[in-house]
Amino acid sequence: MKNNLVRLLVAFFTTMPTIAMALPDLVVQNIRLIKDCKIEVTIANRGRTGVPARGYHRTRGVAIQMYRGAKPWGGIRLFAVDPGKKLMKPRSVVRFIWFPRAANLNLRPGIHPLKVTVDNNNAVRESNEGNNTLAKRVVCRRGGGGRPDLVIRNILLDRSCNVVVQVRNIGRGKVPNKVWTVHKPTSSSVYLRINGRGWGGATIWKFNPSKSLQPAGGGATYRSKLKVTGTAAVKATIDHTKQVAESNEGNNAMIKRLICRKPGKLPDLGMYGFLKIGKFKKLVKWNGTVVLTKKDAHLISGGKPAFDIFYSYREYNGVAASGFANKIFLNGKLVSQQTNQSVGPKQIKPIHTQAYLAKSGRLQIKVDADNNVKESREDNNFHFYVNIVLKGF
Repeated sequence: MKNNLVRLLVAFFTTMPTIAMALPDLVVQNIRLIKDCKIEVTIANRGRTGVPARGYHRTRGVAIQMYRGAKPWGGIRLFAVDPGKKLMKPRSVVRFIWFPRAANLNLRPGIHPLKVTVDNNNAVRESNEGNNTLAKRVVCRRGGGGRPDLVIRNILLDRSCNVVVQVRNIGRGKVPNKVWTVHKPTSSSVYLRINGRGWGGATIWKFNPSKSLQPAGGGATYRSKLKVTGTAAVKATIDHTKQVAESNEGNNAMIKRLICRKPGKLPDLGMYGFLKIGKFKKLVKWNGTVVLTKKDAHLISGGKPAFDIFYSYREYNGVAASGFANKIFLNGKLVSQQTNQSVGPKQIKPIHTQAYLAKSGRLQIKVDADNNVKESREDNNFHFYVNIVLKGF
């Protein structure tokens, strides 16, 4: 009889339904520059419960790590940036300036790839352990007295393995007209070197006749005839003859290792199916309209509603792709991004994310938004729009 009772108890407890635990969910919601290029970081708790007290321990609590490029660039504990313990409440947000008085962590004028990870030491258990990191490129335009600042934004290869150079004016001032002179030594130019040897380049009037590079924030692309075979270290320098008075004369060059691969099949990324949005996963076809109310919101913070967004993309050509980002925009403004994406050959990849949608407007999804993947076609990545109508907010 005793054995029968034991068997009954075991059967009862092993067949009991699992009760989902309510846990916090820490995410890096935003990284942005404020006055004097100070870095403002926004951490949110999107979970159903608050961060426990142990998360605020001075030596073993939640850690926040910053990276500039691939290198660590300072770290801090949660207790120091959230002294009021706001994140002990679910659906809460805390904003703080990243070491505002640390001179070694100040940004110089230029483009900076930043990445922040919250709870990289797994000090607290979360409902989602895969959304703790946000990577973002920021542009510091501090100082310079209104001067331009020319930089090489990127060096890449086109499909024929010719070198392509992207140039940008990240300064506050305009590039002067005088450097667009034709066949004169006063013209500014891009100069290329390959494996340490001089190769040549092009003057600014030749590769940028429209002067799109002239205003602050402007950019241009130089498509060279330099063909890379195999592997090569390519160095590109803008204004190498110093014809432009810039706010920063030390950031005009970039060196990048490029690999020309044998022609072969390229991946093809694109959207799959339609968008679903809100708590109830309202289906909306591309170029269609969806009405969202407070009942559809995942949460409302500071009067701004956040909504769950579900979409899928896939690879259509049978070639794997990785290292790209998908981005979601509302009225042209970035509201969500999914970084470090990867997809297998012909794999369908479902995405579930959230985004604050403060107003009605046009929502757009871009697959491989920064064109990091060389594809067989590029015209099926960007043209995915839905119209959002908010009611009752």
